Amino acid sequence: MARGKTAKDSEKPVIYLLYEGVTEKIFYENRIIPQYLKRLNVKGRDVKGNTKLPKMSLAVSQPPFVKKGQKLRIYCCTDNDATYQRVPDFDLDSIRKACKKEKLKNVLSVDAIVANMELESWFFYDLDGIYDFLGVSEGKRKPKQKYKQPRRCNKKDLKTLFHKHGKSYRGGKSSTEFIKSLDIKRIMAGCKELREGIALIKAKANDLTNDLFL
Repeated sequence: MARGKTAKDSEKPVIYLLYEGVTEKIFYENRIIPQYLKRLNVKGRDVKGNTKLPKMSLAVSQPPFVKKGQKLRIYCCTDNDATYQRVPDFDLDSIRKACKKEKLKNVLSVDAIVANMELESWFFYDLDGIYDFLGVSEGKRKPKQKYKQPRRCNKKDLKTLFHKHGKSYRGGKSSTEFIKSLDIKRIMAGCKELREGIALIKAKANDLTNDLFL
């Protein structure tokens, strides 16, 4: 396939998002896809927190929705571990090599969108939205200086802030209404990783170039 060949509507690759967990699934499917990717053919799968190579390779090689011969562009939506400052056991190059080894030529590319430190760090780009959800009036908002630097915040910080104002944050399905309440445009404006990830998805959405089997 010649580089840069543009797909017809019927040939457009599936944008296949692999979510590390339920919270990522809720975030992308409720906020990102409807707002920024709604005209693309996007499918997703929760790998239930297992980012190790065997599990990720299985998710890549056996998507339940793909028709025979349908092309895929895969994006692993995960986050760094606040303790290790990286994604434990996640190796993007190894996943790409596994695709080559299995000769999965319908897979055009495998990339990652990694939240730093954690997905919850991104929520702090809309700090006012967090306080609004917690019902804290402007006069009573006294955020730690750290909260104004989202890249230094993590899930534990969000739990602490919720607890301080009489609520609890656990992530997963229980976080749905909270995530829906946030200002996604504000988060996008502040979060470089997310902006670059969405830009990459859009840039390759209609491109049939196979980046793995050049």
